[in-house]
Parts: sequence; structure tokens; C-alpha cells
Amino acid sequence: MTSAVFVTPEEFGAMAQTIRDAAAEAGRAIDADHYGTTLFAAPGPDALPPGAEYLVGIRPDLAREDHAANGAAGAARAEQRYATA
Repeated sequence: MTSAVFVTPEEFGAMAQTIRDAAAEAGRAIDADHYGTTLFAAPGPDALPPGAEYLVGIRPDLAREDHAANGAAGAARAEQRYATA
């Protein structure tokens, strides 16, 4: 299984469902706040620190806005995409 650090919202949702299914099969449950991913936020598109830029570039096939949000509104939109996945 892949780490949930740099995945699309759809991949994240599928991974979380796999965990929920395995927990249910074992007679257990996982709290909804257990799941997470990495999301960087900066005030603007050119304000992301170099280290974060490098990490965001690990999977260039991913939509940048899913991992490097611009401003509070961009971060809220990204969080919502993952929360509803």
C-alpha cells in the first residue's frame, strides 16, 4: 500500500475505505479524524518554501492545488476535496 502523503483525493478516499473495510472485518472501527494527508499552504503561488516545493514535485502528475494551497480559501478547498473523498 502507498503512503497517503502525496495522493489524489480519489486515491486518498480509496485508501481510507480499504482501512475502514479491514477494520470492520476485524470487528473494529477507525475514527474519522484518524486519516490525513500532507497539505502545504502559502499566501501566494510563489511563497512556498523551497523544501515544500521539492516535496510537492515528488509526484508531478498530481494537481498542485491538492498539495500546495494558496491562501486560507485555497487550503479550505483542498481540505474539502479530501474530506469528501
